[in-house]
Amino acid sequence: MIQKTIVIASGGTGGHLYPTIAVAEELRDSHPEIRVVFVGTSNRIEAREVPKAGFEFRPIEINAPGKSLVHLLKFPVQYQRAYRRSQKILRELNAGAFLGGGAYLSVPVAFAAKRQRIPIAILEINAIAGRANKVIAGSADKIFLSYPEASVEFAKVPSTRIQIIGTPVRKLLERGSVDQTSARIHFGLDPAKKTLLVFGGSLGARSLNEAMRRSINLFLDSKMNVIWQTGSSERISEIESSYSNAANLVVKEFISEMPSAYAAADLVVARAGASTLAELATLGKPAILVPYPLAVKNHQEINARAYESSGAAMIIRDSELPSRLEASVLELMHNDARRAAMSEKMRSRENITARNVVAEWLVHHCI
Repeated sequence: MIQKTIVIASGGTGGHLYPTIAVAEELRDSHPEIRVVFVGTSNRIEAREVPKAGFEFRPIEINAPGKSLVHLLKFPVQYQRAYRRSQKILRELNAGAFLGGGAYLSVPVAFAAKRQRIPIAILEINAIAGRANKVIAGSADKIFLSYPEASVEFAKVPSTRIQIIGTPVRKLLERGSVDQTSARIHFGLDPAKKTLLVFGGSLGARSLNEAMRRSINLFLDSKMNVIWQTGSSERISEIESSYSNAANLVVKEFISEMPSAYAAADLVVARAGASTLAELATLGKPAILVPYPLAVKNHQEINARAYESSGAAMIIRDSELPSRLEASVLELMHNDARRAAMSEKMRSRENITARNVVAEWLVHHCI
């Protein structure tokens, strides 16, 4: 009997990648007889995190078409190479179903799957659909959405192909998987101190890092622990050397042990990507959200507004960080009742069934 294989193309950023890893882990747990293989680029987050999660990884080389003339001229050749490579991978794996996570690298794999008549599903985690998913949508057998607002972007797709499910979140991020005291000890922090977690996504956030540079001494003097993920865009060695004697500060370029980081935290300061919001809701973590101002059609602020209006989070715009970050963090860290109320509201937005829905569709349609 030939083993069935489900292929997932996702990556570029953690926001695209981690929801598809959540689906893959659900497939592994509930249908161990099915092989799951990821396709992605060799120089981005997926090449590191997919094998770490225990899944096979096959590389293709493609970037989103840039705006410069040079990039536009190079893209057709690059795309054709990625398409031919995708066809080869799908044939070698005898792929039975395909899931695209929204990154541009999913486009050649999706069209290769269409050529081979492999069932196609795509996952759109933002309120404003990304370009890649809009390109693939006409060929998709199923479109899974996190937000109902995104459905207007797929108006030409029959409504029977669209399902609103929320954002898949990994099981290891569910509440209770790591206790707070153990998490703080894991990072070498004082388990008795309140803890602030700050991160700008897998690639970092320059404005947030600059605000943290200005505010970090005040936060440390306020007797709190701080876990700060800078992202790859920051010269982390300079920060580490400046605060080498700070016992209650952890600075990392990238935090792979996010379950422990979340568990340690009393308050989170982060961008407002859909994946991050879903994780915060699953864990019930009160948050200060700093939407990325250059996100397509301002989708991060649109994502975040629903959380703010329900009382689950506070929004600080990028331009407001210098004037508002310090006071907002200190006010919330010293107001246990407000954080508890925010946590309750955040939990009310939890949706842990999304990964199961996507996984079962893929299994049911795996040819």
